[in-house]
Amino acid sequence: MHELAVVGSAVLDIVISDGDRDRSIGFGGTCLHAALTAAMSGCAVEFCSPSYHGAVAEYFANFLATAAIEWNAVAPPQSMPICRALVDGSGSLISESFDAGGAYSAVTPDIVGQIVSTPTMIGTDFDQRVLQAAITQSARTNVASWLLTSASLSAPVVSLLNPRPTFVGLNLEELRIATGQQLSDRDDDSIARVARTLAARGGAALVTLADRGALLAPASADWYLAQKIPPASGGRWLGAGDVAFGALAAAVVRGDDLPTALKVAMTTAQSFGHSRIDGVLRYRNAARPERPPEIPDPEVRYYT
Repeated sequence: MHELAVVGSAVLDIVISDGDRDRSIGFGGTCLHAALTAAMSGCAVEFCSPSYHGAVAEYFANFLATAAIEWNAVAPPQSMPICRALVDGSGSLISESFDAGGAYSAVTPDIVGQIVSTPTMIGTDFDQRVLQAAITQSARTNVASWLLTSASLSAPVVSLLNPRPTFVGLNLEELRIATGQQLSDRDDDSIARVARTLAARGGAALVTLADRGALLAPASADWYLAQKIPPASGGRWLGAGDVAFGALAAAVVRGDDLPTALKVAMTTAQSFGHSRIDGVLRYRNAARPERPPEIPDPEVRYYT
């Protein structure tokens, strides 16, 4: 039985390194990163997406099978979205272009309504009707919904959802855009207060802060958790939020309390930030990261 259903689409990442023009191609995408991480954390994951045209469908099926993820092709074949990214020698993003094709529009509210029977994660790549259908159905069936913000441009939809998702994951810039709040980088109290309004009662909002760590703000509490991490020497942070959210979901599904789950999530994100992965937008199941620095237990902070 699946413990987590992840609704999204794979993305064909074409990553080109500036200067030497080396190129790598692989499967990526916000929700796929999270799904891979949850599966690698021991969670039984089902990845729900359209099928894809041509040989890429067979390659993708094999890729998921290697990661011990079951593929549920819930919509007719589409062209897989393509992301072309130019990165510098350290792996930092210089520029990117994205062609979504019809993969996201192929998944309809009716399709999502039939998927939701276990805790379900979905990304903001989909339009508001699809997101709302997934979250509403989760609430009706009393299972958790997990909303992962996929990009700043799609962040505004997060604040429009009613009912709210149980858990929501986003970075600080996405939080600012979603809420229209000009939040200071260093005002953790305000960041947590605003973020917690985006999650349903009983849930929480995860805000990743790059090399400052992360905050986890329960929706109905007078406290939040602050997870600091050691400075990253050459660490990569693009995509680490997806990894943290997937690890958080796996930890919560297996019954960890929120402080433990947050520490697990950010330890996993640290592993990603320090790993030698070909392509900054790609989380390859075969990669084995270096051991990251140990991180402290999260700090419980009460709102002032």
